[in-house]
Amino acid sequence: MSVYKRGGDVYHYEFQFEGQVYRGTTKCTDKREAEAFERRIRSEVESGDRRNMAGHSIKDIFAAYWIAHGKKLKWGPTLSAHMDGLEAFFGPAARFVDITTKVVSDALDDYAATTERKNRTGETVRAGSPSNSTVNRRLAVFRQIYLWVRDEKELPVGHVNFKRLKRKEPKERVRHLTAEQARVLLKCLEPHPHIWLMVAWSLATGCRLDETETLRWDRVNRETRQAEVRTKGGGTRFVNLSAEAFAILALCDQNRVFVFDSTNRRKIFEAAVKQAGLADFRWHDLRHTFATWLGNKTGDVGVVMKALGHSQIQTTMRYRHVIRADVQAGVEKLPALLEGPVVALRAQGGEKGGA
Repeated sequence: MSVYKRGGDVYHYEFQFEGQVYRGTTKCTDKREAEAFERRIRSEVESGDRRNMAGHSIKDIFAAYWIAHGKKLKWGPTLSAHMDGLEAFFGPAARFVDITTKVVSDALDDYAATTERKNRTGETVRAGSPSNSTVNRRLAVFRQIYLWVRDEKELPVGHVNFKRLKRKEPKERVRHLTAEQARVLLKCLEPHPHIWLMVAWSLATGCRLDETETLRWDRVNRETRQAEVRTKGGGTRFVNLSAEAFAILALCDQNRVFVFDSTNRRKIFEAAVKQAGLADFRWHDLRHTFATWLGNKTGDVGVVMKALGHSQIQTTMRYRHVIRADVQAGVEKLPALLEGPVVALRAQGGEKGGA
């Protein structure tokens, strides 16, 4: 029998013709209706109609998905960047139906080996190997499109085992500084004021490194107290600026196109981190520090989400175990029980000392 249920009430179909596997949902809850649906699909395949539909290229499928869904999403620029990357390592002319587990696995291996990005001048540079979490995000985008093709468009697809392809990710890491540690780090950076300004800005705004390096003076709006920064997906977002952020901008050279000068940033920053006695601290942890400070001041993860420019609350929830303002407020309300016992214990201690 070629119709079956898979963890729900709706029947799915699966059959082979001329070595090609065809599978999808019938959207039917009645078995007889599902079998009739499957027979219609099989007839289309055998007559050639459905096989012609299988010839859609990766580029065509991605374009259709973008028009139907992608351009409406808040994280559309990030989705578009991922689709560009997927096109590049599958090949835009490749047929979507030919994408299998092995094809995806090989493509992800190539992507994980090396990647490139555009720097702020538009030049293509080698950026090193992406993390497993980055690889998984790209895989998740492809899975989203794959399911749309299979379930909504009811087109034939190759078999892709997404569970097997997912890379193991390290445990969530949120490293942040105390206010005193931040002051020590800035003190160590005083001989290099251009990097001092970048670090102070990152702590005051939570901007990513690329957002900081690519910030232009013409994107700073003093009236709305915002700066428009370029996001990692190729779009932009608006960063709200505090009085301290404006004080930092006042110290920067306004005769430049870009606000900050990042000359020798890595070398200077790593030396300062070492001098400050900070272990396992990276530039991106400045953003974690801002998020943690803001969360503990407001007690509101939603505020942190907006400040960081996250499109999904799940991304911000990595900070839930370090944002403790609500817990601290709660424990401060516990009843005081120690005043009487402490006085008695002190008295006993005094008697023993006198003896």
